Amino acid sequence: MKNELRAYFGLKSIRSWEQYGGIGYVYWKLRGLSTEQIWDKLQEEYEERKEVSARRIQRAFRKRALRAKSVSTRSFKDIGVFDDYMFDVSETEEDDILAELRQMVFMSVPLVAGALYGFELFGNGTKRHVPPQKTKAEAVKALQRELRNLTLNYLEWQINEVAIRVINPDASVGKGGRSFIQASKAWVIVSPNTKTNCAFSACELSINRDKYKWLLEKGEKRLVQRSADLKQRVNPSNKKRTHMDDLQDIADYKKTEIVLYNNVFHKIRRFVPSGEISKKASRKLNRRPIEIQLRENHFVALLRRAEINEPWEAEVPDLREVGENCVSFW
Repeated sequence: MKNELRAYFGLKSIRSWEQYGGIGYVYWKLRGLSTEQIWDKLQEEYEERKEVSARRIQRAFRKRALRAKSVSTRSFKDIGVFDDYMFDVSETEEDDILAELRQMVFMSVPLVAGALYGFELFGNGTKRHVPPQKTKAEAVKALQRELRNLTLNYLEWQINEVAIRVINPDASVGKGGRSFIQASKAWVIVSPNTKTNCAFSACELSINRDKYKWLLEKGEKRLVQRSADLKQRVNPSNKKRTHMDDLQDIADYKKTEIVLYNNVFHKIRRFVPSGEISKKASRKLNRRPIEIQLRENHFVALLRRAEINEPWEAEVPDLREVGENCVSFW
């Protein structure tokens, strides 16, 4: 143990021990301690420093951005889109649970303009609902009231999982969404000729929007190869069909936000790279987002005309003349 203490404090012998504030060998010797007792004091100092270091590491670990173990999306007519971010809860005490869930909602759940935030708490075979609020801060206050209620009214309770619910009211309700012609003025819409890798292909087209035509040459061979490479690097759990979690994985790998639109070109989901969520605004990468559309279980690339220098022309091809799986430029 003495060799370990010498190495930790950088000492040649116990006589050279002196630390900030004058505490050390001479200090304890003047107070009548033997050399062995001074070694014991040095060991106490060593154990205290190790404990402080462990607490510091634990605090840093708790402050990290936690990644949801699953994300599910549901749409309800005349209501909007519900995104449920599911997390495991490791803490057991009321204050610690509140701190852990506050960290999740502020650091691991994206901020969506106009959205509502709520919680579903799972434990002891039951589910408790925390009503959605207009801001994350208000949602955490409502969560705090619910945890206090559990403590006051139940002798034993626990929370094993939590679903943080983000409700994005459907702005297209009653408006019919954005028309295809309106969308065509903003984007060049490119549909990859694939049924299995369409999400990866659409993302590759959006990332490489400046040379998307080059990717589509020679029967899309270049696009097929690049999307296959991207899929291999992301390594999705389901190789046949794209899941919403795969889009989050792509966003994390490319360190680029993905914006998903529905069939009426209404924004329904943002996939923010996990590493960007907790960054200060001045340190974020601020890359051009990947914009894709999901229509009839097929992902389509949306390339902003202003970014690829292709102004819109009045004549638009008749949609009936475009095959279901053909590449088309609008």
